[in-house]
Amino acid sequence: MDRATLSTQLQQLGLSEQDARTYLAALEREDGTTTTTIADETSLDESAVDESTRRLAARGFVMFESANETGETDETERGRDHETTGPSTIYPRPPATVLESIRTTLDSLEDGFGVDAPATGSRLPFDVLETRSELLERLAASIEGATEEVALSIPASMLADLEDELRDAVQRDVLVALLVSGDEEFTADRFEEIASVARVWSRRAPVIGVADYGRGVVASNEMGTDSEVADEYGILLDYQPFAFVLMGSFFGSYWRIATQLFETEPDPLPRTYTNIRRAVFQATLRLEAGTDVHVTAEARPVGDETFDTVEGRLVDVRQSLLEPVHESFAIENALIVEREDSEGAEGERITLGGEGAFVEELQTRSIRLSALESA
Repeated sequence: MDRATLSTQLQQLGLSEQDARTYLAALEREDGTTTTTIADETSLDESAVDESTRRLAARGFVMFESANETGETDETERGRDHETTGPSTIYPRPPATVLESIRTTLDSLEDGFGVDAPATGSRLPFDVLETRSELLERLAASIEGATEEVALSIPASMLADLEDELRDAVQRDVLVALLVSGDEEFTADRFEEIASVARVWSRRAPVIGVADYGRGVVASNEMGTDSEVADEYGILLDYQPFAFVLMGSFFGSYWRIATQLFETEPDPLPRTYTNIRRAVFQATLRLEAGTDVHVTAEARPVGDETFDTVEGRLVDVRQSLLEPVHESFAIENALIVEREDSEGAEGERITLGGEGAFVEELQTRSIRLSALESA
């Protein structure tokens, strides 16, 4: 199985793309490797690898040692958090050990909730939500667990209930696309610090929440507004293909007809992204601001296994998160880059998509945006 497929399946277990890449890179050196080496191999910032290592250690995927100021390592500190130094040496746990730990956790949850496992040993990838409080609880948990992006459609009456979770997500650098429906009127500053981009719609949209393309929640608008409503149910979809379809419905229908009211300020440059939607979102903000952007991407032709460095000037995007929309199909996310030829003259234009891209010419696993004059 190739690394891209393994990465996708690890993300289905709840890892972010960044964490999955870090673990897979560490696995190639069972005797341990450094965060610097992994950063070089994955084109991630070393600070991002440090953060991933801590998250992976907390979930039992790796152990790590942190160097002290003399450059020595302390065996007793393996796996602990450190305030002054980041992880320096990573030791991956074998996949069999990790998977057994996950199975044990699931079995323990079944026992704790008094759930009888089906005779076939299979688990249905959805749960029925029967009350507004349960719906809020599942939405809050999805937002809290997100590491890359959240797409959320809620009635205005639910905004205050989820505001803390949304603010924490934005502070974690999660991309938050928020749609609020209903008669209540808002100003743009209402969404500062709780959304990356926000839209409003005066009609009643269903409740939809999708986190990291891995888990989705859907319910009627009535269930979100009335705690006493009867005969209304929500569904938690804990299955990536279903969540992907739900994300497509969100951006392909309700998001399109809502009115954009707020967009955040762009990130400082230079900045490296491993999530294509975040890269395209930031590139779009920069184009709107009139910034000339240089793109450096680790990319490969669709269907190929070998990544190479691709560089050029950002000339356009394909996206539907921000107005004006430029896309040929729902949830399209692509950068259009003009390569320079060997003499620095204008060259060909190419399209860059994410790891699972099939329409674009190249798939990417990391994208660095920088101001053109400082590239």
